[in-house]
Amino acid sequence: MSFLRKSIWISVTGLLLASACKDGKGPIAPEEQVEFFDGTPNAISGDALPIGEIEGQEVILGKNSGEVSNDSSEGNVPAGTDQQAPPAAGAPGAGTPPPPAPLPSPPPPFYPATCAEIKKAKPDATSGIFKIYLNPSLETRVALDASCDMSEDGGGWTLLMNYSHKAGTNPPISIRTLDLPILAGDVLGTDESALAKNWGHAGNIMLSNYVVKELRFYCRSSQNPRIVHFKTLDANCITAAQKGTGSCVNVRTAHTKLTGHTGILPVTVDASKTNEGDRALTRDTFTQSQLGDDITWSVKANNDNAWECDFGSNNFVDDTIHRMWFR
Repeated sequence: MSFLRKSIWISVTGLLLASACKDGKGPIAPEEQVEFFDGTPNAISGDALPIGEIEGQEVILGKNSGEVSNDSSEGNVPAGTDQQAPPAAGAPGAGTPPPPAPLPSPPPPFYPATCAEIKKAKPDATSGIFKIYLNPSLETRVALDASCDMSEDGGGWTLLMNYSHKAGTNPPISIRTLDLPILAGDVLGTDESALAKNWGHAGNIMLSNYVVKELRFYCRSSQNPRIVHFKTLDANCITAAQKGTGSCVNVRTAHTKLTGHTGILPVTVDASKTNEGDRALTRDTFTQSQLGDDITWSVKANNDNAWECDFGSNNFVDDTIHRMWFR
């Protein structure tokens, strides 16, 4: 203990003892002892001592308080608070953060084989040109352009035939084996025979790539105002389209009329060419032959001259449009 501390301690102690003796008080109880900041025990009784300084430290002595106050704010912690700082993230005792939410999986690739698949996946799809695929489940899949009718009879129709023939012309037909025709226009009298993407029909090999449940026929001409427009589920007609065997004679009873139909055919059909191969859908596909003049669906038929829709002429003098779809 330094000389200065000893002097202060002796002086304070002497005063306290003298006061105790004068007042007749005995020794102070242990709980009345206070401790200076340096740990020295001191017996104190009576009223609180005034504030004093010990080596620059301000000390408050209170009766039976046992408290020492340091005016330095360093290290002070407000009453009632946890004096231990929370552990850092990742340290022992720290809470484990939740794992990050998994990223949403991307949608699987969509390779539709037909317009019907597109319509099923996207019910609000409108008519137009879409990509469909041959062998869609294989890496060797082939993308094709297809004209899709998404409105008629619930939509989902894939165009397989398109012949817009101009009167007085007799161009060759086009049997497509690798792709499908695309719609160009809809004006009767337009010659589309030079449009390679638009002119022609799918042959047996091409149609055999698809599961066909329905065929849809449409034609009109400048020879009369009638429109032939119907669909059929007839299995024999579908086989003729895909394999070239059999005929479409049963459409007479196996058909449903569609928008705008005013034709005589197919309810009067009594004949049909049979086993026509790739020409099954163009060469007198169905005909009324026993009620006067022939009334026929023909695309360059009868010795490759007749372009006919719901009439019989065996010539090419009228404008005609012939179209077919499958679903």
